[in-house]
This record gives sequence, C-alpha cells and structure tokens, in this order.
Amino acid sequence: MNRNAPWKEPLRHQLGYGRERGAAAVRMAPMAGALAAALVLCFAARAEAGPTCKLNIKGLSVCVGKYALCDKSTCKASADGKTAECTCPVLEGPSLADPSQTNGTCAPKQPGGVYSFFSLQGFDPSGQLACPSGHWAQCWNAPCEILAGGKEAKCVCPLCSESFTTPGGNCNPANCTGEILVGAPFPVKGSGGCKSKGR
Repeated sequence: MNRNAPWKEPLRHQLGYGRERGAAAVRMAPMAGALAAALVLCFAARAEAGPTCKLNIKGLSVCVGKYALCDKSTCKASADGKTAECTCPVLEGPSLADPSQTNGTCAPKQPGGVYSFFSLQGFDPSGQLACPSGHWAQCWNAPCEILAGGKEAKCVCPLCSESFTTPGGNCNPANCTGEILVGAPFPVKGSGGCKSKGR
C-alpha cells in the first residue's frame, strides 16, 4: 500500500489543477465572447467600407479590367433617401481606384459585379460643371451590378447635398438642381457654370 502513496499526492494536485483551470476557463468565457464580438464588428465594418460624400482618399491604385464609368451619368434617388441609383457604361482598361474603399480589390467577389472607377476616357477639363448647390451622387469606388447585355451597370452611390463639380450636366447650371448628377465635393465660388461656356 505504501508503494501507492506517492501516486496519490500527484493525483490530488492534478485534480486541484484541473478545478483551477476549469474555474479560470469559466471566468475567461465572457471575455473571450466579448473579444469575438469585437472582432466580428471590426471585420464587418471593414467589409462595409465604401464611398461616402467625402472622398476620404487613403490610397490610389491603377486597376486594369472592367469598370463602370459614371462621371456623366444621371441618377435617381433611392427609396431610402440616402443613396442614388445610377446607370453607367461599362468599359474595359486602366482606371483609378481607392482600394481602401473596395476591400483591397479591383473587382467585387460576386459574379456580374464591377466597381465604379475613374478614368480619363472622354474627360474634358474645360467641360466641368461647377454647381454651388444641389443633390448629387458620389460614385467613385461604388459597387455596381452589370445589367443584361453587359454594356451598362447599375451602381448604388451615396446621395450628397453640397457644392460639387461634375463632368455631366451638359454645362447647364440649371441641371445642378434639376437632375441628380454624379460629382465630387469640390468647393464652388460664385454662381458656378463651365469654363467652356465662359462662366
């Protein structure tokens, strides 16, 4: 019997150690759950990164492939009043993107999707319409769905309200408030207009 005595004390220590570990695990469970929830929220926030009414440029990348070019598109307000739906031509080639707003990619993971990027195709610096006020859509880096036929895409963009500049609107200041154009939040002095129209 004495030969078994040395094994009893280590066994009691092991059982006690197991109880301590079990109690510690119970105490750590709420903390682990909170940490897991925080990580989920963090990654969810990153997944929802996208365009806003402020450009918030954090980096620029050149993407090569299909993209939507919405710079001259006319949009309509969505039912939520916070976004606008814009139908934009789908082009292929180099374009400029901010990967911080597209989850670091040039193309959405879902089939039939593209992003709205910027390119100089058809861009005329003298044809920029400066609008001191109006509602407009900020579509750069917005997610889009390619429509049937593959030549156009429907893009959902933030709906904004402040001074803006746009390549659209046909250089007609009346279109600043008469339509929802795609633009960028650049300050506008005076009554606005286009340089090509002498304003």
